[in-house]
Amino acid sequence: MSNRFALGFLGLALATALQPASAASRPAACSATDSPAQLMRAINPVRPSIAIAQNATGKAIVEVKLSTSGSVVATRIVESTGNKWLDREALDTARRSTFVPAVQQCTATGGSYRVTIEFSE
Repeated sequence: MSNRFALGFLGLALATALQPASAASRPAACSATDSPAQLMRAINPVRPSIAIAQNATGKAIVEVKLSTSGSVVATRIVESTGNKWLDREALDTARRSTFVPAVQQCTATGGSYRVTIEFSE
């Protein structure tokens, strides 16, 4: 059995437009480069026993909405595995993973990103 969470944002897709911080709220001497959101700690998905009994496998694409601190504030299935038990586990896996927010013009920004979670035998 080799279930896996795509390490990193496989096919990272920015789903919301990130607005740059106003000049007044930016640090005066910022020299840091912009960086995309990153997966800090991936949780390995566990194929539920009912899905194993059903011989269910598949790949889910989950949209993860991050706050400016990198906390997961919402998740939703963008592409289903075709099995409700695997989809539930994919959402739970995404919620329990840890992310670092994107940084634009020295300011952490929230946004929506897509991650791929695969379930196989």
